[in-house]
Amino acid sequence: QKKTKMSVLDIPQEVRDEIKLVREEKNGYVVIGYEGKTKLRVVSSGEGGFPELCNALIDNEFCYGLYRTSLQIDSSLTTKFVFVHWAPDAAAPTVKALLGTHIGKVSNELFQPFHVDLKASDRSDLDEKQIISKLESAAGVRQNVLSEKEALTRKKFTSVASTSASSSQLDKGNAPSSGAEVAFVDEEIIREAIEDVRNDSTETSWALISYEGVKKLKFSGKGTGEVEGLVQAIDEKVVNYGIFRTTEKIDNSVTVKFVFVHYQPESIPLFQRATLTTHKGLVEALFSPYHTSFHITLKSELSDEIVKTHLSQLSGKGEAAEQRLQKTSTWTKKETQSSPAGPGTTKGVSGASLAVLDKNEIDEAIKSVRADASENDWVLVGYDSPKAKALKLISSGTGSLDQLLNHLENDTINYGLLRVSEKIDNSVTVKFVFIQWQPESVPTIMRATVSTHKGDVRQLFGQWHVDFFITTKEEINMDLIKQKVGDASGGRNRV
Repeated sequence: QKKTKMSVLDIPQEVRDEIKLVREEKNGYVVIGYEGKTKLRVVSSGEGGFPELCNALIDNEFCYGLYRTSLQIDSSLTTKFVFVHWAPDAAAPTVKALLGTHIGKVSNELFQPFHVDLKASDRSDLDEKQIISKLESAAGVRQNVLSEKEALTRKKFTSVASTSASSSQLDKGNAPSSGAEVAFVDEEIIREAIEDVRNDSTETSWALISYEGVKKLKFSGKGTGEVEGLVQAIDEKVVNYGIFRTTEKIDNSVTVKFVFVHYQPESIPLFQRATLTTHKGLVEALFSPYHTSFHITLKSELSDEIVKTHLSQLSGKGEAAEQRLQKTSTWTKKETQSSPAGPGTTKGVSGASLAVLDKNEIDEAIKSVRADASENDWVLVGYDSPKAKALKLISSGTGSLDQLLNHLENDTINYGLLRVSEKIDNSVTVKFVFIQWQPESVPTIMRATVSTHKGDVRQLFGQWHVDFFITTKEEINMDLIKQKVGDASGGRNRV
């Protein structure tokens, strides 16, 4: 089978700016739509929240939205962000298939981080109560994952699913989403396996179903081992859906969490994607409710470590993901530890050791950039693999920013240090610029992993005056560097 190629998506800066306004609490919501099939545009934004967002959605067009709300946890009021994916039934199947290839990029790279998401194909799906329920579950506020109402909904759904004795085909009129026909082979076994996962007294911690052809879903297995067991059981050639049970410790309490997994390899043909999109609502209703979900194209994109990092961010335990995007213009102090990390590692504020390959070479390259007598004015460090377990030296040399940019690696994250000079009155002072390169093509899993490396990287590079977080090479140039250095030193008009 031919590998389906994803269309290139054009994301104007205006779109990013409007999303940023919601995060900065200057606006309450934003709705993003399409101009053509490959370019995003701002449909609406402003004050308000969920009702205003829903009113701005276009009936026959794909839209994405983000809105800010708040959740009361004990005596604290916490801010939460909700991502809405609007894929109306009225959209043509070919358009659904094409734009369906964008959802990973849009969700993971443009709208992340958010606390929960809502996928809707009909306005009846736009239920704010469902969002509140998801937020409470994700934060560990709800004592029971299944409320009485949710249990009744599940009972109704499974009753509908079993009305056809021959193939368990779901009736279109009762379907939770678009109502596209799909048959559940061994439906009773599937239902029992999911209930086993939800039952804390059983050892079963995961259940999995997959496609048999295009319109039949079959039972693939269940077992122990939580996420690792589920991942091992995934059939890499077809679309899989699954659920697993895990636990999260918050303070002195251990809470049970349920995670939905949608595995769809990129090798799935475009026409088949269009059909599978219409099944999404039915499948999610079968596995609902759950605390969070993962949509992956490779088995390597899901692991126990990734899940725990994600859950800790949702519950407010982990470092806020937005901090990865902060661009500070202050002098960054070098983190210190009571005892140094061992050879070949660096240990930062997170306390987790990050392997550093050829650490002596990296240390010497950084030292050379910091030495005024050296001609070398830049150094670039990256990861040895997509798993982001170890740092390596990419290159260093002369040529300032242009040469550093020329050595940036595609589809991965790099860190660079650049030496520049600033003239204030009759004095020339040396300034150091830290650059984090994170292109939009970087997988979500890698982003989650490296978000814990912040302290380690600072420990490795030491001090700098200003820093830049960039996703494209166009986001940085010498004029912008001079402006930021000047703002930080108070001598901008003399730079």
